Amino acid sequence: HSQLASQAQWDKVAVISGYHDRPIFTISSCVGLPQPVVTSGGGDDKICLFTVKSVSDNEDDPEPLELASVIPNAHAGEVNCLAWSSDLNPPLLASAGDDHIVKLWSLTD
Repeated sequence: HSQLASQAQWDKVAVISGYHDRPIFTISSCVGLPQPVVTSGGGDDKICLFTVKSVSDNEDDPEPLELASVIPNAHAGEVNCLAWSSDLNPPLLASAGDDHIVKLWSLTD
């Protein structure tokens, strides 16, 4: 182990809870949008997109993540993997599910 790793201190700055009805299997973030986002996918077949309003280790701060969008039934089966391609304009979100399909999603207004 490196000296840096042994001295690392991690502080929880946000929690995503209560938005999925089944286990969450994957998360992915993207900073290439006007506002940074975090996406989650899981056993309930849906994808949730959260905007990152702020990140602070002060537990008195309001919730730093805000639910911005939900794709219900994103796959005909569990969502297993999410990955952003932020170098494209606009950025694309790729998702893979138990339905043996990879889908590409573009965030529109």
